[in-house]
Amino acid sequence: MASLSIEIIGWIGTILILMAYLLLTKGNLASSSKLYHILNLTGGAGIVVEAISNGAYPPAALNVAWGVIAVYGILRLMRSDGSRKAGTGPVTKVGGYRSNKTDPNLG
Repeated sequence: MASLSIEIIGWIGTILILMAYLLLTKGNLASSSKLYHILNLTGGAGIVVEAISNGAYPPAALNVAWGVIAVYGILRLMRSDGSRKAGTGPVTKVGGYRSNKTDPNLG
């Protein structure tokens, strides 16, 4: 029974990653959204559980890296949300330099 549960976890992980990619490709989800990264993180975690239980270490390693990238994306979004709340505004590139000006015509 435990092996069936682990296989179901792996399939759910696969579905979550494919759903994130499909929604991104259709334009229903932005790659900069927390939901996109959460789907990838939880999906990757599900595949890691299933892969390790079957001794399939290459897919496990791939999905650990996938999860690390997703965590990085979530942390980056949280940090940028905090800077917007602090009133610094979005950072844009103006003339090759980073600027907090929202209108590139001002730089």
